[in-house]
Amino acid sequence: MRKIISLVCVLALLCAPASLAQGETFIYQEQESFVYAFPDGHIEGGVLYLVKNNIETPLFFAAFSAPVLDEYGNTLTTAYMDSRAPTVIMPGEFSFVWCIFQSDEISPDKVKSVAAPQAECYGFPESTDASEDLSISEEKCEIATLENGEKTARLSATVTNTSDEERSGSGGYFMIVGAGDDPTFFPIAFRDDALLGKLEPGESVTVGVELPELFLYILGSLGYEQIDADELPFTARAFATKLK
Repeated sequence: MRKIISLVCVLALLCAPASLAQGETFIYQEQESFVYAFPDGHIEGGVLYLVKNNIETPLFFAAFSAPVLDEYGNTLTTAYMDSRAPTVIMPGEFSFVWCIFQSDEISPDKVKSVAAPQAECYGFPESTDASEDLSISEEKCEIATLENGEKTARLSATVTNTSDEERSGSGGYFMIVGAGDDPTFFPIAFRDDALLGKLEPGESVTVGVELPELFLYILGSLGYEQIDADELPFTARAFATKLK
């Protein structure tokens, strides 16, 4: 079930000291939740959030987590932020936040919901969006074989700073398009830090991800019975910031 909830969190301004009135820092929508049971008995789960920056300052999450609950509202474990993109959210814009949890003591049927997330937030008032200065090329999907014999997909792309000034990478994601006449979409954040540093003018970096078993399970929920590099459509998006 999807839900949109307003959340108040403490915001610390960086670069320029300023007081901040109490208010709704961001709103979030819980997109999808997944629980996957591995053959050895342990489980891994994931919760995808779509978060909107609700203030006038670029926003950064230093931490983001949510309690995982049983049917009675008891906390079973906690899902912690595993990745997000973009890492810096511009005012009025959105970011995908992916939280995961693992356990070898909880059965999948015990997991019923997640509670409201808790976040540690910081603001970057001197930053502004520069994502238009990044270009995407050489998008590829390759098939690989895991140790257990199952096939997986490796997604990659090249990101280039097309401006004549240095840019700060703010991450990115591969958006996988589901199968069927009314497909759903699922973002997978870049799994390395290639786009989280400085990019010089004309500099290019290669970003990529190899889908782990949990994401292979998610592909099944998107309508894919098997993985075929020619039949797994996706697009890549990258983000960057610059000083005002």
